[in-house]
Amino acid sequence: MSIWSEDLFHETRRPQLRDFLDRAFSVPDVRAVEVRRSNAFARVRYAASRDAPSIWRRLSRALRGDDTAPGLDGGTLAQPRHASGLFLDAPSAWPLRVIRVGDELSTWRVRMEADDQIRFAHPALRGRRDVVFRLEEELAGLSGIEDFRASVLTAGASIRFDSRLQTPARLARELERAWPKVLSGLEGPPSRRRLYVAGALLGLAAVGQTVAPALRPVAVAGVALFGAPNVILAARQLRHGQIGLPALYSTGLAFMLVSGMPLGGTIITTFMQFWPEFARRTIVERQRRLFAAHRRRPSWARIPHPDGLSVEIHVDDLRPGVLVIVRRGERSPVDGVVTAGAAAVADVLATGSTQASNVAVGGAVHAGSLVVAGELTIRVERAGEATAAAHISRALPHAGFSGLPSSARAELIANRNAKPALALAALSLITTRTLRPSQAIIRPDYATAPRLSAQLAALTGFVEALDRGLLLRKPGALDQIADIDVFVFDESVGLGRDAETSAGVTAAAGVDVVSALRKQNPHARFVLLSGGAETKAKRGAESVGVDLAFGDLDDNGKADAIRGLGRRAVWIGDGSAPGAAAAMSSSAVSVSIAGFASAPDDRADVLVLHGGLNGLLELRDVGRNHRATLASDYRNVYAFNLLGVAGALFARFGGLQAGLVSNFGTALLYARHARRLRQLTAEHDARNALLLTAVNAGAGSGPSART
Repeated sequence: MSIWSEDLFHETRRPQLRDFLDRAFSVPDVRAVEVRRSNAFARVRYAASRDAPSIWRRLSRALRGDDTAPGLDGGTLAQPRHASGLFLDAPSAWPLRVIRVGDELSTWRVRMEADDQIRFAHPALRGRRDVVFRLEEELAGLSGIEDFRASVLTAGASIRFDSRLQTPARLARELERAWPKVLSGLEGPPSRRRLYVAGALLGLAAVGQTVAPALRPVAVAGVALFGAPNVILAARQLRHGQIGLPALYSTGLAFMLVSGMPLGGTIITTFMQFWPEFARRTIVERQRRLFAAHRRRPSWARIPHPDGLSVEIHVDDLRPGVLVIVRRGERSPVDGVVTAGAAAVADVLATGSTQASNVAVGGAVHAGSLVVAGELTIRVERAGEATAAAHISRALPHAGFSGLPSSARAELIANRNAKPALALAALSLITTRTLRPSQAIIRPDYATAPRLSAQLAALTGFVEALDRGLLLRKPGALDQIADIDVFVFDESVGLGRDAETSAGVTAAAGVDVVSALRKQNPHARFVLLSGGAETKAKRGAESVGVDLAFGDLDDNGKADAIRGLGRRAVWIGDGSAPGAAAAMSSSAVSVSIAGFASAPDDRADVLVLHGGLNGLLELRDVGRNHRATLASDYRNVYAFNLLGVAGALFARFGGLQAGLVSNFGTALLYARHARRLRQLTAEHDARNALLLTAVNAGAGSGPSART
């Protein structure tokens, strides 16, 4: 049935359209509604019937809002299908097609491919790598998804799911509510245009230089156009007295134009475009597996019903004070307090251990914690995106890292290396009057391997830190923590006090940590900042071995004191405290020891999820390991680049041979990091398998058997 109406279907009439869809789908026979908002037109599709007029009458009554009067044909109307969850804010040029998926409505095109496999498609995905990437990230975070594959060519995603944890209707609801993030959420992957162009030029150069010489000038011209941006940038830098990578690349282009042989240069150029894309794909694939357990939280909760049964509702519909039931083998969908039952609960993220601990009435349970044995009734305190686990999930990386000091250092060193390379190439050209060795000297890739090292090492360090109970909200802290030489303790830590603080630390707990930090760095200074009396602060500082103490400070006074201590100071305290923001922003790195439960309100650069000062020792250890990894990478990179240059000077290497030696070093660096990431993935898989074994072993034991 076709309907034309400016009042209902015009692109500015979204509330009216939503009401129309609610009413239309209250008729059980309606299968789908197609809307063309640019034409103010809709088509309602209904199931085939020998009595179509009865469907028309029910639809007429529904659209008039007369859903209580008996129909002329005796038919009844169902409850509206809750079109409030539909995403209708897409561009009006998109065709809008709403269908039923079980009890849900969806704007996706849905088709079952098997009992446990379903396909979701939509025109918005066609040709949009950024949209497909965001969709994949959403799928990676959904509980019950076993595998998925999305494509920009088919504009769809094939999803295999665990039917015990997911249903097509629930998947439809999750993907419908994900539309805003899918369309304009995370930054999409970088363009592959230059990689494709480099590959095409490589093929053209190979044909022109080996099979069809007539094509060689075309290949040379193509390479010249490809390298033109570097020439422009090099000219700008030279005007400011700077010489860097653009000048190095421009010189290589000039040598290629003189020789007329583009093949060697296009091979190395293709490698330079290939490695970043390959490393980015590795980071994306690995982070999805490494962080799957942290991102996948239940989307549905079971609430008790007065008749003794239970019903399941979406976590977005939960409110504080509501009771939810969590049984053996299930993860808690909420942060809350146990009101009934007892269970063995494993909370890996909050405790760092796969060992389950007994939780009874009055105990706290966090979202994502696994009930190994028993059953709990939990009063909701936080649900959905407000939970501590959701906050931590949002802080996890999805692709590359931005703002890393190690990345900036890689660019600085690569540009600095360009000067001696150009000088040596010029000297070789002057002394030998031969182009070949000069081409080889400037051919090693001084930039790609350090860039890869910064990104891959950051992911490895991030994962190792998280495994030790440290959440790096600012991943750049990995590069900075090894340089820290001033440790500033806020009074919220509790150093010098006898009573336990809000951060869960006693005075005695800090003595050993301060001593251990001093052994690691004998030149480090330790400072205590307090809002209390300065004499009392100094007595407390002396009792735990802290060098300096400042008292009578308000929040701004603490910030001023930190700025006066230099740029390599780390602030340590309760990052969830309302007045801590000024002090944290004044330090190079801020570390909060408030613990997992405070994560939603914590704004520190590093969160010690397990609480306590021992996290400082773990953080220093992770930072030093990260620095050692980067140093080892740089040694290997320099070794292979120098080997390429030595080959040019003493073994008659050409530009291709020198470039291949350099890229072999890049390949070894990548392989080393990929192997470490695979090891970490295997460790995470083993830990998850251990939890599953514990659940199976707890089937007939644990608190539930005794309650």
